[in-house]
Amino acid sequence: FNNATTQRYKINGNLFSDINLVKGLVFRSELGYDLNFGKNSSFAPSYTLGNVTELLNRSYKQQDQSFYWNVKNYFTYNKSINEKHNFTVLLGQESQESRYEYLSGFRSGQFLTSNFNNLDIGDIDTALNGNGSGRWSMSSYISRFNYGFSDKYSFSASLRADASSNFGPNNKWGYFPAFSGAWTVSNEDFLANNKYINYLKLRAGYGAVGNQNIPANRYQTILSLIASPFGGTSPTIDNLGNPDIKWESLKSLNLGIEVGIFNDAVKLDVDYYIKTSSNFLTKQINDESNQSAQNFYLNTGEIKTKGIDISINTRNFSTPNFKWDTSIIFSKYNNELTRFQGVGKSLLGKVQFDLYTISRTTEGQPVGQFYGYVTDGLYKNAAELAAGPIQETGTAVGDIRFKDLNQDGKIDSKDQAPIGSAIPDFTYAVTNNFKYKNFNLSIVLQGSQGNEIYNFTRHYTDGIYPGFGDRYSNVSTRVLNAFEVGVNENTNEPRITFTDPNGNGRISDRFVEDGSYLRIQNISLGYDLPVKVLASSFFTKAKVYVNVQNLHTFTKYSGFDPALGNLDQNVTLSGIDLGRYPVPRTTSIGVNLEF
Repeated sequence: FNNATTQRYKINGNLFSDINLVKGLVFRSELGYDLNFGKNSSFAPSYTLGNVTELLNRSYKQQDQSFYWNVKNYFTYNKSINEKHNFTVLLGQESQESRYEYLSGFRSGQFLTSNFNNLDIGDIDTALNGNGSGRWSMSSYISRFNYGFSDKYSFSASLRADASSNFGPNNKWGYFPAFSGAWTVSNEDFLANNKYINYLKLRAGYGAVGNQNIPANRYQTILSLIASPFGGTSPTIDNLGNPDIKWESLKSLNLGIEVGIFNDAVKLDVDYYIKTSSNFLTKQINDESNQSAQNFYLNTGEIKTKGIDISINTRNFSTPNFKWDTSIIFSKYNNELTRFQGVGKSLLGKVQFDLYTISRTTEGQPVGQFYGYVTDGLYKNAAELAAGPIQETGTAVGDIRFKDLNQDGKIDSKDQAPIGSAIPDFTYAVTNNFKYKNFNLSIVLQGSQGNEIYNFTRHYTDGIYPGFGDRYSNVSTRVLNAFEVGVNENTNEPRITFTDPNGNGRISDRFVEDGSYLRIQNISLGYDLPVKVLASSFFTKAKVYVNVQNLHTFTKYSGFDPALGNLDQNVTLSGIDLGRYPVPRTTSIGVNLEF
């Protein structure tokens, strides 16, 4: 039993002003702010549950506050010459800052109660406290120039300069240019009367954006206090400072075409892109020559991503009483770690407090691919066990047989290999809109094909062994089909053991599953009331509708939801399921009224 309460107070707002200085020149100023105050408290009484006893009541309290503000100032100048030459020039400045602080305390004691849980009532010898604060700020300057000629040609150029408190004085500023151009071919005279092509546009762009997402003050050496074997505490290096770390840069090249044919009955939009993430921010990877730089941040490596996005919109049928439109979106991409910290260094994806490494990316390989042992069925009898490679001391009949990839007669870390990838062959979405008289129906399908998922949840639910579960934990029904000599030998589920001497629960392709799916994302059915029905009412329009979100997902994946994305927004942890809560099916019925 834990009586916990949380109180949050929030104040936010935004102010702005537009001033017309001269013809075509506008000055805009904005101020935004966000204040947050919080108070948490919890009380846990003493208890006895079976063999577990807690003799003292416990009380915990925390207060925190944070403040964020931003200021933006822009000058925008618009000019048109002879209604053909159109110019827009923007110059701007932005500043923003965020601060936070918290203070917490804990005590236990027999005189604490749920009604009298102030910390000073608890025993002072049990007192624990915590305090932390942080600050982040950024300053930016923005310039942009747009030019258009006669609705045929357009050009845009911009430059953004950002300074972040996450970087030291050596490289505080980052500079990010961008350029783009477009040619609306259909506005040329030679296509003016084309019977088939009514719209054609070619476009190209190149630009860079910055990334500063690392913990604050990593350019400085940071010390932390740890328990000393001689009593008390002693300082240790938590982060080795690197004054030369700088902005990570994502450079993108985009080529596109837009086509409309048969009076826009068919519209096609194609984009091909190449994105290069250079100098990306990461920690130094340890090796035999460097065992002390575990938290040393630096800029190293490059990831290149190539992809294509295709959008098709069709007007399939159109009469006064019936209309049918379709929209199809298709996407495909691949990426590669083209450069990293040197030979033998890998970009690792770890979970569960960094205890388990699920993905390993080396130079020349896709980012975030799963890495582990390759299974080869079970040892079904003593003869198979004797003929197999040396695995572990306690390996027995019913255990998983792992492949000896390097054929050295034993199973060790050298037999690990890529075992799957979360990158799909392609993703897609299809939307169909129907309208019959006053009825309208919309059906949205969305899916992914060819991606794989590492179902880490099954480490707990499919195993009864240390590290993943124990004899007191709940498990899945798969365990009912576990191998048992003379009873159940026609199975791929390993034997039940409380010690797992063979390492059946190690990271392997046993837990890699097909993550392909097709989802009925949304179905919406509506009816617009006729105008004559509303003639005597206050309403000009009225619509009754029913909407179902996430109706059904067709998939072979055994987990709750195959649409996972990146865990904690980490590209090395894409497609890893740690028991994510499934998306609910939502049904809503409503009425839209307009006066």
